[in-house]
Amino acid sequence: MLIGYQGDYSVDNTDNRLGARYNRKAALEGSNQDRLKQAARAALSAFQHLESEPRMEGKLRFDGREIEVIINDRLLAPNIDATRKAAEADLQIFFRQLFREGELSLSYASDPRRLFSATAKASQRFSWRTYWRISVPESQNRSSERTKIKDGSSSCPSRE
Repeated sequence: MLIGYQGDYSVDNTDNRLGARYNRKAALEGSNQDRLKQAARAALSAFQHLESEPRMEGKLRFDGREIEVIINDRLLAPNIDATRKAAEADLQIFFRQLFREGELSLSYASDPRRLFSATAKASQRFSWRTYWRISVPESQNRSSERTKIKDGSSSCPSRE
């Protein structure tokens, strides 16, 4: 785990799926798209650095076909159908920009005891070039969204 002023980074194994997690600590001004893009920029940049770390000797690779967005605020976004309906349009736009091509499925966690989350699974990997095109300026660097890249058979996971 790396604890920072603006956000934290950690390795995660929720549901026995290895992934990396990024958690912003503060609110971000702007639209929901701005918030989603900023969280993705920070998370994916860190994950790209992990992949290229020489000490990893190429053993860590993120699949690039799955990303999970978690809203870490139960009061603002309880894990209920109304939250899903309110967030779905913004999430669809964001995930379509990230994955650009191919089929995309969007699923939501249904357990009301868990944080609200949406997982996008794509038939093709997103490219780092696409990622950099959707990212927002570095000056916008505070967010309450958590972005988690997870491991799985069709995900943006690490393969060891």
